[in-house]
Amino acid sequence: GGRLFLSESGGALRSGDMICLLHSNSAWYEQFRSHNAQGVITAQNIAGTMAPNVDGVQTLVLTGTAAGGIVVSFSGGVIGQIVSVFQNSGQAVNFTTGGNIRLANTSDLIVNISGAYQFIKRAENVWSIFAPALP
Repeated sequence: GGRLFLSESGGALRSGDMICLLHSNSAWYEQFRSHNAQGVITAQNIAGTMAPNVDGVQTLVLTGTAAGGIVVSFSGGVIGQIVSVFQNSGQAVNFTTGGNIRLANTSDLIVNISGAYQFIKRAENVWSIFAPALP
């Protein structure tokens, strides 16, 4: 019955999701939301370019990678979703700004066996580095 301002137009929440609202001047404003994730998925045999689907994913493990593997974008996902990416093979994987991934101050990010990063979906078609993942 009152005013409700959400950051996503759909406003739908799934089982296990959480939304944080702030009440101000007789209206409710969304501060953030978290989405229930399915956990870990593995992208295998990365060779050439790829765009892994991250619908409901918290952790993406890259494995079986051939030299020259490139992640150009992520498909799926929801605004505010954070995906941790880990490299689990002997070859480095490049992330590039050629698709919907945005990297500050560079056009490429190389993730090797010791690399772990978090990406956040900031807009409908924009993923960017959120922070290096904790060891």
